Amino acid sequence: MYDVEGVVEALSKLSYEEVLAYWIASELEEARFYRELARRARNLGLGEELVKTFEKLAQDSISHARDLESTAFDQARQPPREQANSPPKRRS
Repeated sequence: MYDVEGVVEALSKLSYEEVLAYWIASELEEARFYRELARRARNLGLGEELVKTFEKLAQDSISHARDLESTAFDQARQPPREQANSPPKRRS
């Protein structure tokens, strides 16, 4: 289980851009973790269904990182005044 209070406290000290960078790095780390689980599951003969599940989770994490990178890029392209006054864009 995560220390939610600790994470919120740490994130509250970061800028929006720093939070996005943290999030992106976390998603990429998660993708590496799932790829390693897929590799080990395959090596242990735990079944292709489990291997494919881990591979799908890795791909999902990479997709999340790309979405966040796109959000960061979109934010960076806004004029500074608009960045300060507008909330982060939500993706559907």
